[in-house]
Formats: sequence, C-alpha cells, structure tokens
Amino acid sequence: MSDVEVAPGFFASNGSLQIFRCRPDPRACIGGVPGGTCAAGREGLACGRCMEGFRIGGEGACVPCGQDGSSEAVFYCCLVLALLAVLATYSVVDRFSKSRPSHAFLLVGLMLSLTVTLVQQMSIIGRFNDVRWVEPMVTLLRATQFILFDADLLHVNCVVRTSPLWKYFMQISGIAVLMVVVFISHSLFRCLHCRLATSSHSRALAASVGTIFMVAYTSVVAAAVGPLQCVENPGGQWTAQAYPTVVCWETSDHATMVSVSALAVQAPIVFFALCVRAVLVLPRRMSEGNTAFLETYRFLFFRYRPQAYWYPLVSMLRGFLVALLPILPRTPLQIIAMELLLIASLAVVVGSRPWRLEYACILDCFFTLSILFVCAHPFMQRRSLPKSSQLSLSSV
Repeated sequence: MSDVEVAPGFFASNGSLQIFRCRPDPRACIGGVPGGTCAAGREGLACGRCMEGFRIGGEGACVPCGQDGSSEAVFYCCLVLALLAVLATYSVVDRFSKSRPSHAFLLVGLMLSLTVTLVQQMSIIGRFNDVRWVEPMVTLLRATQFILFDADLLHVNCVVRTSPLWKYFMQISGIAVLMVVVFISHSLFRCLHCRLATSSHSRALAASVGTIFMVAYTSVVAAAVGPLQCVENPGGQWTAQAYPTVVCWETSDHATMVSVSALAVQAPIVFFALCVRAVLVLPRRMSEGNTAFLETYRFLFFRYRPQAYWYPLVSMLRGFLVALLPILPRTPLQIIAMELLLIASLAVVVGSRPWRLEYACILDCFFTLSILFVCAHPFMQRRSLPKSSQLSLSSV
C-alpha cells in the first residue's frame, strides 16, 4: 500500500483502494498516497467538503474563514441583497398592479428576466458530469451556482457548520424563506400605510409570490432534484454530484435526501399546474372583463404579446426540463438533450416572437445561441470529455 499513489483528481482513503473521482472541482484532490490526497483545508470522501472554520478558496483548496475578514460578510451581504430584492419586487408589483408599466420599466424587466434565465442555464451546464472546462469557463460556471442556492458560495460554512444533509435542507428552504419575507413585507407595508387588507392588496401579494416563484422556477427545480444526480466513480460506487461526500442509494443521508426531494419537487409542479389553469381560462376571463384575474396573474402575462399568452407555459416547461438534465447518466446525453431543448425553444421564439418588445426577442435569440455555443464546446474539444463519454459521443 505504501508504494501505491493516487493520480491528481482522484481520491482514496487510507488503507483502501476504493477510488473516487473528485467533483465538481478535480483540483480538490492533489494526488499522492491514499489518505493524503486532499488539497489544503479539505476533508471527507473525495475531499468534498471544507474543514470546520474553512471556506472554498482558489485552485480547489479551502482557506480559513477569517483569513481576509470578508467570509462572514459575504454571507450577510448576500442575505441582505436577497431581502432587498424581495422587498423591491413586492413594492414594484404593488405599484403597477393597477397601472400599465412604462416602456422603460418593461424593457428593464424583460432584460433582467432573460439574464436570470441565462445564468440559470449556465448553472445547469456547470453541473454536467465530468466536462473538463478550461479557464475562464471553470470560474464562470462555478460562480453561476449561486443562483441554485449553493451554500458553499455563500460561505455558510463560516457562519454555521453544516453537514451535506443540512446543506440540502438550506438550499430547498431558500425559496420558502423568500416567500415568508414577502408575507412579512405585505403586512408591514399595510401597517405603515395604515391600510386594511383588501382584495386588491391580496391580489398584489399573490402576484408578488408568483413573480418570485416564476423567476426562481428553474433554480427551485434544480435544487429539489439535486440528490438524484448521481455520478459513477472508478471503484463502481455512485456519489451525489452536488454533495460529493454522500454515497448514493447506500447511506441514510441519501435516503433522507431522496425522500425530501420527492416532496420538494411537488411545489414547482403544483405552481405549473396553477399557471396552466390560468392560461386555459384567460380567454374567458378576458371576455368577461375580469380585471381581478388579470391583476393576480399579471406576473404570468405582462412580458408577452397578447397573441402569445401561452408562451409562459413553454418557458416554464423548458426551465423544468433543463433543471432535470443533470440527472441523465451520461455527459453526451446531457449536452445533446440541452441542445435539442434550446433549438426547439429558439424555433418557437423565432416563429412566434412572443415577447412584448422586439428587443427582447432579439436578446432571447442571442442568449440561446450563446448557450448553444457553450454546449458545443465539449464536442469541438473532445479532450474536454472523459474517455467513456468520448466513446458514447462517437456512437451518437
């Protein structure tokens, strides 16, 4: 055993030749004698977590939380920014619940919406199995994981010690916390303005909740199904891509995660069903002149032309399917499925031009083509894929 060394990017515990691939960052494992292959500040199976009092640093290592004095500040700043974003969303939705938004407001809203969609799609690509990206794509894809409520990027480990199970709980509860903030904001807003809650205020609250959930839809689905993305290791065992220290289908932690995942994914499914119902009854509500319905579901329709009132369902279905792609077992399948979804989406946008402003249609097409180019990179640079995936790609 003393003569055996583990290659960089792989892990083996002391006294064992059970080999694990280090994910998502191969630099976390520097290679060497089994039991001593982790980069500085890392520990656990496949060097998948930072030691207590450490956070993720550069080059795959973890650094002490107090090294630069900003670790806790990152967490609290992100928390404050998220709360301010929720408050701003509620204020804007309440203000425009009964008035037509200006052209400038609509343009900014559409650009922000498309940018969030772009970042979400990039974050999903960053979770594809074993694609060997190069800089600056490694850093860029890693940075986009914040939109999936990645606790490591928020330096949560510097505030409270978390196990993989609690890290998962924190991720899926992020959207629930934002909803609670919306309800608190609604109550405070009414108290400060000395107003009693009316039906119009309730509709503004519903529209605010719908707006936040729709913006975060892909992120919510991706976070919920995270434990189902299991990847195979050279030793034959499977580990969770987002939780490298968790062995799939064999540990109690993973069993608990899967059970919670089955419950958590029901929330976006129910929300999608409600949106389907709203789209189906919209023509009848319009003919009846039901303004209360339009105020409640403004978040669903205001970005699109009246003739394309059905397009929100296409956008949500695309987001749902994109979030499920990392579950596919092979990298070529993930990339090809992503490209097929994006090509179909691009065809719908070009054919129907659903956005209320022409600039948004052009920007949507540009962003989609950009993501297609990113997805094509591993095919153009076949060394970016592991050998098993190259064989699968040749078959395709």
